[in-house]
Amino acid sequence: MNKIPFPGVLRAEVFADERLYRRYGNLVAAYDPEQQTGGLLDLRIGRWTILTPIGDSEFAELAARMAGEVNRPLTRTQLAVN
Repeated sequence: MNKIPFPGVLRAEVFADERLYRRYGNLVAAYDPEQQTGGLLDLRIGRWTILTPIGDSEFAELAARMAGEVNRPLTRTQLAVN
């Protein structure tokens, strides 16, 4: 398995806690409660989206919605842009 690029904004401890860091198919979601910061990584393009400040329940909702979007097949237009 390829290494996931580490975003410097989130503390390393987040990635050691399965309650704060999860993979949903092509989406990696990580949440840092101390900083109220969430990160979403689309593995198809290798790019993080960082959200701050954001509460834990708001981030969990957003991550669930994004997982549905990210795990759909890319269209030809999306492939051309990325």
